[in-house]
Amino acid sequence: MRKLTTILLLAALALSGCGLVHHDSQDDKLKRAIEENAKLTVFLPATATDKQHQAVEAKLRSLPGVKDVVYESKAEAYATFGHLFSAEPGFVDSVRPSALPDSYRVRLTGTKAALQIRDSPLQDEIENLPGVDKILFSCLTVDECRKAYSPKPTPSPSPS
Repeated sequence: MRKLTTILLLAALALSGCGLVHHDSQDDKLKRAIEENAKLTVFLPATATDKQHQAVEAKLRSLPGVKDVVYESKAEAYATFGHLFSAEPGFVDSVRPSALPDSYRVRLTGTKAALQIRDSPLQDEIENLPGVDKILFSCLTVDECRKAYSPKPTPSPSPS
């Protein structure tokens, strides 16, 4: 289950925009893409009530630098997941739609707004709201994107 959660979080990062530009070797283009795709995603537990959904959405809309807030249901998340991993139908079929959480995708005016939220008590305020499971920010610097999307070295096979 932890492996699936990690995969889903990486998929969410890819949806946030950074994953689309990680091959670009020009820092200026990457910085512009990061700036234009500054986002955060708030995942909700399956037990979140309608009242909690409303409170979370209201809080997100009140944050500084918010362009828009979009709700994504489990069904919508599964459709997006299926599209992202369409080249691996066996993998998609192995995941149940109910395994993906409802979420809010928050598009921000830029990295300054995202950092203002992430690096302040605002992040804790959001995380501590009833009905919030986890917050995930898109990468906000070139170094964060490179670290998140650089291929990991594969270990050498051990001698038999």
